[in-house]
Amino acid sequence: MLIDNPTGNSKFLKGFGPFSAGGDAHSGYEIVHVTFHALPSWQRGLARFLFRGCIV
Repeated sequence: MLIDNPTGNSKFLKGFGPFSAGGDAHSGYEIVHVTFHALPSWQRGLARFLFRGCIV
């Protein structure tokens, strides 16, 4: 049984615990796979935050 998630514009199959057994996007939306770049060290991240995007 698909469970509607209107906030996320999707539906999912309940799995176990915090996991789902599958999902589907609402009409007009899509589910995409993204990969983030490696995270900077906390020092570099803090410097970027404090200096508003300046690369240190």
